[in-house]
Amino acid sequence: IVEAIVGRRGVSKGRINVFGLDCRDNQLEVNKLIGFVPQHPEIDFRQSVLENLRSSVLRWSVGSGEQKALSIAGELGLSDLLDVPAKNLSGGQMRLLSIAMELLREPRVLLLDEPTSGLDPVSRNQIISILSDLVAGGTTVLYTTHFMDELESCDEVIFVKKGVLVAGGEPDALLKKMVGGGKIVELTLAKPSDAVLASLNALKSVAHVISEGRV
Repeated sequence: IVEAIVGRRGVSKGRINVFGLDCRDNQLEVNKLIGFVPQHPEIDFRQSVLENLRSSVLRWSVGSGEQKALSIAGELGLSDLLDVPAKNLSGGQMRLLSIAMELLREPRVLLLDEPTSGLDPVSRNQIISILSDLVAGGTTVLYTTHFMDELESCDEVIFVKKGVLVAGGEPDALLKKMVGGGKIVELTLAKPSDAVLASLNALKSVAHVISEGRV
């Protein structure tokens, strides 16, 4: 869906409109309104952080580009990394650089494909906080994720399975529709075992057990 909005994938049926513009007929105009951060950072690993930002300034013809690049780098905590080659950045820092490169042109909508995938908890929280600040400033943020705990920060959530919308709405309302009516207990175990899962499933008061790693 995200790739179809930005024109990287064709639409098999139906239509996608962004601010009243049909993406199929007005892709160049649509792309001027939206920013896109793919799951795998599209940065030049040979260039430094600042050089990547400058490349984005040139690509989008951003006015006062150098000043804006330094300002956004400061807001995203990249000021001390400006001279560092992109190849030496951590996964979280690469994701922040990708976001910074899109924010340079002040998009009305920012699309992100699993921006926190593969990151440590600290980097995940940092990115979610940055996205929340963007929303507070008037930017619409749409992103995909597999982390259920991130949904609490969203105004609206949709669940898609095999191309079909299966649920949607505000996080609190959706939580109450889940198995257990929103009454969820989360356990973090040192060594989860099949025996423990079987014991939990055997309890009459437990409707469903979901096991992910140690949780």
